[in-house]
Amino acid sequence: MKNASERRDQIIKLLQKHGTVSNQELAELFGATPATIRRDLDYLEGIGALTRSWGKATIGSAITTVAPPAEREGRSLGEKEAIARAAARFVEDGDSLILDSSTTVLQMAESLQERSALSVVTNFISAAYAFAGSGISLQFSGGFFDDKMMSLVGPDCEAFFRSISVSKAFIGTTSLRAGQGFAVCSPFQSEAKRSMIAAAEQVFILMDQSKVGAYGINTFADFADVDVLITTGILEKSLEDQLRKSGVEIIYADR
Repeated sequence: MKNASERRDQIIKLLQKHGTVSNQELAELFGATPATIRRDLDYLEGIGALTRSWGKATIGSAITTVAPPAEREGRSLGEKEAIARAAARFVEDGDSLILDSSTTVLQMAESLQERSALSVVTNFISAAYAFAGSGISLQFSGGFFDDKMMSLVGPDCEAFFRSISVSKAFIGTTSLRAGQGFAVCSPFQSEAKRSMIAAAEQVFILMDQSKVGAYGINTFADFADVDVLITTGILEKSLEDQLRKSGVEIIYADR
């Protein structure tokens, strides 16, 4: 039998695939008691991952939808600004950068407007506004348009990033979880981020404290894939130790 965390992750994946599953199906699949499945579903319902009705569970809106950038930009704004300032200090003149479609990364982009001799590659349409008139070289990937995220995704996007090489990539995340790594809700965003990470010599993850322990069903990076994590607050010691053991440098932007 899987442990509770693994089992709950698998339940979410089943719901993402099928939409609805019955309690009996879950109990048979995992070899678990009905009481165990009820506890799992109670937990997942509590975080908004699913909704329950008699004898079955249905995928919840928290897994299938993400607020648009305009709405997300105002959340944890002070934290994002602190993270952006800390991240910008790692950028040197002459760097080539990948910036992904994260509102925290967008805050960083705005702090780079006065820099010179930078080449920026992105899939985030909103970056055009951040760099307009700055003189910074800006190039967009191909791909189809995800209007909820204001970004380009899909096979053409992934192929583009696989064809280039940059010095540094700055990536946002929906979730950081021990035993899972870094994850997002959308499989399209996940694959785009994977291809960005593969293109960079050094990988930075930017995230505010709310992302710790949150659910993101599509993992795009293990701890070992990341060089630097820039965050706020204080991570639990066990999680911090896992990250450092994997070679991740942790920067607390608000200290």
